[in-house]
Amino acid sequence: MTLWLLGGALTLIVLGLLIGPLLRTGAAADRRLDYDLEVYKDQLAELERDAARGLIAPAEAAAARLEIQRRILAAANETPAAPAARPRPALAMILAIALGLPFAGGALYLGLGRPGLPSQSAARDAPPADPALAKRLAELEAKARQNPTSLDDRLALADFHFENRRFHSAAEAYRIALNLAQGRGDIAALYGEALTRAAGGIVTEPARKAFEQALAADPKDPRARFFMGLAESQAGHARAALERWLKLEADSPAGASWLPTLRQEMQRVAREAEIDIAALRRELKLAGSEKGPSARDVEDAEKLSPEDRMKMIRGMVANLEARLKENPKDLEGWKRLGRARSALNEHALAAEAYRHAHELAPDDAQVMGDYASALIRAQPQGKEVTPEAVAVLRKLLAKDANNALALFYLGLAEAEAGNKAEAARHWKKLLERLPPDAPIRELIQKRLAALGVEEKK
Repeated sequence: MTLWLLGGALTLIVLGLLIGPLLRTGAAADRRLDYDLEVYKDQLAELERDAARGLIAPAEAAAARLEIQRRILAAANETPAAPAARPRPALAMILAIALGLPFAGGALYLGLGRPGLPSQSAARDAPPADPALAKRLAELEAKARQNPTSLDDRLALADFHFENRRFHSAAEAYRIALNLAQGRGDIAALYGEALTRAAGGIVTEPARKAFEQALAADPKDPRARFFMGLAESQAGHARAALERWLKLEADSPAGASWLPTLRQEMQRVAREAEIDIAALRRELKLAGSEKGPSARDVEDAEKLSPEDRMKMIRGMVANLEARLKENPKDLEGWKRLGRARSALNEHALAAEAYRHAHELAPDDAQVMGDYASALIRAQPQGKEVTPEAVAVLRKLLAKDANNALALFYLGLAEAEAGNKAEAARHWKKLLERLPPDAPIRELIQKRLAALGVEEKK
C-alpha cells in the first residue's frame, strides 16, 4: 500500500512540473540562449579532444568545427524578442495530460515492467560481438565470482574490460580491485582513468579523488599526474595544468608511451589559453634536463660544422660511457646511452646499452621496446628476427598485450618460421587496433594475403 501511495505522490509531482509551465506566461529566451551557447562550446571542446587523440580525421574535424562555430555565432548574434503574451492553454490539454499520463504509465508497466528486471544503469556495456571475446569474458567473470577475494582475478577482468573499451565495467572492476588491494596507488590511477573514459574524457569528482589517492601513494605516477593536469585544464586552470604537465614531461624517459598524448594536450591547452610553453618552461627552469643536452648545448651544436658537431656528440657519448663504468647501476644513464647510439645509427651498441638497462629494469615495457627495436635494426635488411629479439618481444607482449611493435615483429618471426596461423593471429590483432588510415595497414594486409589469410571485416 505504501508503495502505491508513494507512486501516486510522485505522479502528482510530475504532473505539476508538466502543467505548471502551461499555466505561466513568462518567456525564458535569454536562459535558452545561454544554454545553447554552453552546449555548442562543450561540443567544440569534445571535438578538439577527439581530434587531438586521432579519433576523427582532420578533414572531418575541420568541417565539424566550422559548423559548430557557425552555430555559436548564429546563437550569439540572436537578439531575443520581447516576450509576447501567450494564450491560456486549453482546458482539454491540461485534462489530457492529467488523466492520460497515469494511464500511459500503467500501460507501459503492464507491457514492459517486471519487479525483477535489472536497472539499465547496471548494464551500460554491451556484450562483446566477437564470440571469442564473449567466451573469454565469461571465463574471467566466472573466475572472479569463484574467487571473490583474488586480486589477480579481479585485475584480469578489469584489464579485459579496459582493453576492449568497456569502460563502465572496467571502472567497477577496478573499484573492487582497489578495495581488495587496500587502496594501492597504481590501481587507484587505473580506476580513475576508467572513470574518466567512461565519462567521455571528463575527469569527474570520483576520478579526481582516485588520482589524488594514487599520487599520495606515488607522487611520480605518470598516469595520475597526466589526468590531474587534465582535470585542472577542464576546470579552467590552464597554467596550473601546463606546469604539472611540463614537470611530467621533464621526468619522463625519452620514448615514453604517454609523451605524444601529453604533448598534444599541452599544445592544445596552451593554444586555447594563449600561453607560451617555451617561456613557461624557462620560467620553471626545465629547459636543461639531465636526460639530454641543455638548450645551450643544442644552440652551440647547431653553429658547428657537421664534422665538429659529430665530434661534440661523440665526446658527450664518451663522457657518458665513462660515468657508466663508474656507476653501472645508473638506469637512466644506460637509456640515454642507448638513445645516443641509436641516433648515431650504431644499433648493435645501442642494443648493448639497452641490454644493461633491461637487466636493471626487467619489467619496464619502454626499455623492452627500445631493446627489441635496437636488436631488430642491428640486423641486416631482410634477415630473420633474432631469437634474442623474439624473447624480448614475447616478454613485452606479455606485459602489454596491445603493443604494436611486439605484434608486428612476432607475426613476422612466426611467418618466417612457417607458423602461418600464429602470424595471422598477431597481425589481425594489430589491425584491429590500428586507425583506418594508418600507413602500415596496407603492408600488414599484403603480408596476410601472402599467408593466404583474409583480413577479417
